[in-house]
Amino acid sequence: MNRCVMCESSNIKESTARYAVHVGERAISTRLPAVQCGDCGESIVEGSAMETFEREVARLVATSGNIDGPTFKYLRKFLGLRAKELATKLGVTPETVSRWENGERDVDRLAWFALAMLVLDGPHATGVLEASLHPTTLPSTLPAKVA
Repeated sequence: MNRCVMCESSNIKESTARYAVHVGERAISTRLPAVQCGDCGESIVEGSAMETFEREVARLVATSGNIDGPTFKYLRKFLGLRAKELATKLGVTPETVSRWENGERDVDRLAWFALAMLVLDGPHATGVLEASLHPTTLPSTLPAKVA
């Protein structure tokens, strides 16, 4: 970046900027590499640094054991799932997901676990969850493996 996006100044220097992710009422923050305008003070953090930090926060939330509405909602949003999509994957109604996220009902531990596993193990966990919605017949035999 050669010029400030706000004031067009070329007085740009390497810096860091505070960046926070909110999980319900909790804020988890860090300082990320950034560039800063020496004239207007505008800071810009590289998108990949933010994504890496957000992925680490999601991993921490998924392994924290804090099973509550705000952590459930954070993990769902981190995965980019709409409440209706997640409800379908979990075999519950969208209203149930809403009640969990808003604290009207305790979050089902297995639903929270499934969501955490989607964060931690992405494609593998998604495949298992999808398969549970559309089971197939198990084969009666498997080919012998050659050693």
